[in-house]
Parts: sequence; C-alpha cells; structure tokens
Amino acid sequence: MKNLILSLTAIIALALAETTLAQSNNDKVEQFIQDTCEEIIGSEIQNDLAQVCREARDGPVFGNAGSVGASETTSNVAAYLKRRAIEKREKEEGEQTGGGASADAQLGRLGIFANLAYLDGKRDTTELENGFDISQFGLTLGSDYRYNNQLFAGAAIGYFQTENTFNQTQNTLDSDAGNLDSDNLSLTVFSNYIIQDNLSVDGYLSFGNLSYDSTRRVATGTINENATASYDGQQFALGAAGNYAHYVKSWTLSGIAKLDYISTDIDAYSETGGGGLNFSYEKQTIDSFTSKLGVQASYAWSQSWGVILPQGRLHYIHEFSNDSRAVESALVLAPQYTLTLNTDKPDRDYFIGGIGASAVMPGGMQAFIDFEFLRGHSYLSTWTAAAGLRWEI
Repeated sequence: MKNLILSLTAIIALALAETTLAQSNNDKVEQFIQDTCEEIIGSEIQNDLAQVCREARDGPVFGNAGSVGASETTSNVAAYLKRRAIEKREKEEGEQTGGGASADAQLGRLGIFANLAYLDGKRDTTELENGFDISQFGLTLGSDYRYNNQLFAGAAIGYFQTENTFNQTQNTLDSDAGNLDSDNLSLTVFSNYIIQDNLSVDGYLSFGNLSYDSTRRVATGTINENATASYDGQQFALGAAGNYAHYVKSWTLSGIAKLDYISTDIDAYSETGGGGLNFSYEKQTIDSFTSKLGVQASYAWSQSWGVILPQGRLHYIHEFSNDSRAVESALVLAPQYTLTLNTDKPDRDYFIGGIGASAVMPGGMQAFIDFEFLRGHSYLSTWTAAAGLRWEI
C-alpha cells in the first residue's frame, strides 16, 4: 500500500498543480483588464466597474493585475512475499526457521496500516503560467485482508492538505502574489492477486472530494486588494499494475509496469474582494493517463530481532493525456467581457526515483521510511518523505 499511496500523492499533486496554474497568463490578464477598462471609460458608462477602472487607471502604473490564482503492490502482499522469500532463503542456507529473521512468521490474514507523507517542491514560471512553491501533507489509514495465499483486498482513507504559494510578480514585490490551499479526502479500494511467488498483479479505484480556498493579489493603480474564492471539486482514479520479482540469495530485483488514470472536476466559481476586479471561472475537467515502467532492488539484512530491507528504485513515467487546456473566465461586474486563458502543454516524459528501508519483525509488525523525488520534468521538481507502520493480526 505504501507505493500506491505515494503514487497517488504524486498524481494528485500534479493534478492540483495543473488546476492551480490554469488561470495564470499574467500578461494576457493585464491586457484584458486594460482594454476592457479603456473601452468602458471611453464610453462614459457610469457603473461599478467604471469606478473600479478609474481607480485602477489613476495610480502611478496601470499595470499587472496580479497573478491569477485560482499502485503498485500493497503492503499486505509485499509483507507476505517478503516473509516467504526470507524463509525460502534461510531454508536454502540451512538455517532454522524458528530463530532470527523469520521467528514466529505466522502470516496474519488481517493487516492494519498507517502512513504519513510530506511533499515539497516548486513549479517554474513559464510564458503562460505562474511559478509557485508547493507543500503537501498526507495521512492514510487502511486495512487489508488475505483471503488465501493468492488473493488480497482492502480499503484505505486518505487525507491530503496542499498549499501552493505563487511567485511574486512585478507589482507584488512587497506582498504575496496569492495562494491556493486545498483539502482532499479520498477513499481507495484495492485488490491483489499472486500468480506465483515472483509474479503478482493488482488494481485500485479511488474517489476523492476536493475543497479549495484561493487568494489572488490584485495590485494595479490605486487598487491593492485580495480577490478570494472558495469552491469544490471531485476526483476519480483507477489503476492496474504487474509486478515481477527475481530472488538472488539476499537480493530481490523487481520490475513493474503500471497504468494510472485520474480525472479531476473543478466546479465553476466566482471571486469576491479584489477591489472589484474579480473573475468568474467556468467548470474545469482535468484528465491524466500515465504509464510507469520501473525497476527496484532490495537486500534482506538479517538481524537478531528481524530483517532490514534497504531498497532503491527508478521509474520512467509517460503522460498520454492532460493536453493544454483553455480556461474560460469573465469579469464578475461585466460578464459580457470574457477571457480565455491557456495552460502549458504537459511534460510527457519524466522520472521518479526513491530510496528507503523497511523492517520485518516478529509478531506481525512492519515499519518503513522512504524518500522519493521527481526529476527530468520540464516544470516541476518535488521530493516526498514518507513513513508508516503496519500490523498483521
């Protein structure tokens, strides 16, 4: 389950990042507001927007309106296969199975686990989209059950809290350019099937509820305000993977092929505040379909109290979907004035690597620590630290 949660965390982070950036294009926003206000002022219209436009014009600079903010094998199967591999190795080496690494290796049918993860990273500024710093905290609680020596199934509840802080712009050098905070509560169900000791397949379904709070700094003319909004979204994800392991004495060499699909719907919403220069946004849908090909190596290091398994991995990711999108928006005070903002095209190919260690202990307990990093991406660079425990009953 550990790798599934980390994979979902990365996918969700990328989806949220795409959502956050969907409304940048600062030059386009600036030009849109300037042209709209010049047209309104020139026609001598007297309304709320006309007054806002005069305030925006009468400052030292009619400038930028600010940044527009708006799995693999589950832990149960992994534990089961690790213990079977350890016992097999010890038997081959002539060790007694009643002591040391596999003492009391009674494989419980019910597993309970808890994982914590923290993600940190940044998104570079491009011609179309603002850069930002991202941080995310995640907690996952779940349980799985071994029906027999081949079939496993379980469920997990995950909570992810994400904060995105936008890079400062030329008109927000002394203040924040804006931010987007989000909460994601998800339910994931999963199942695994062991074809043989070194070959398994698995799949999952996940449903999530999203809530967002955005702040956009509006600094133009005499206006220096925050435009804010709160809105919701929904997320659906599914995936399947095949895992192959080759055992060489204390070493385990593994390969994985995986497909993930995630769809995120963001409800339509309108900003308030912002000195009257508020925008409304149409509903957005973001689809991502990725493949993963990777390798992993781990070593079983026997101790008197159990077995430590350090491991390293490298995965190649390819994005098939998630094309550049057009986000429709309009001024709240004058909805007839519309603006279309375009997002960057996705980076199609990048890598995710990681190192970590797990400990298999008597009494049905396991613990792990893990460090994962995203590299080779055109816009994003992130790292994730995770730790967790599981008990078998």
